[in-house]
Amino acid sequence: MDLYYQILPHRPGDQRSGTGKVQDISSRGLAFRTDIDVALCPGQCLRVSLAWPAKLDGQCLLRLVFNGGILRVSGDLVVMTIGHPEFRTAGQSIAPDLLETATMAPLHGLLPGEPGEDD
Repeated sequence: MDLYYQILPHRPGDQRSGTGKVQDISSRGLAFRTDIDVALCPGQCLRVSLAWPAKLDGQCLLRLVFNGGILRVSGDLVVMTIGHPEFRTAGQSIAPDLLETATMAPLHGLLPGEPGEDD
């Protein structure tokens, strides 16, 4: 599964974000490999959004969104906690070549004080 992450706190215009691939996931933790060279270290907080493989009612794309703290980093492997996971809808099914773009969209409006998706 592909994922998108932002290093918190996130400010408008802040480019501290990246993408990666899920290595392992459980209800309380995530291990992923980063795709780009962004300096991550234990103790940092991340906001993560990942494309979920199942669809709501067989049609609507889902993503899992959560905050968590980095526990360990080894090369491109990052291990972190999962706090307050939330499933969000990502719209109707779309062409496969557009799927990655839709599910990896930046997380604008998902942090406190920012306009929400439903605004």
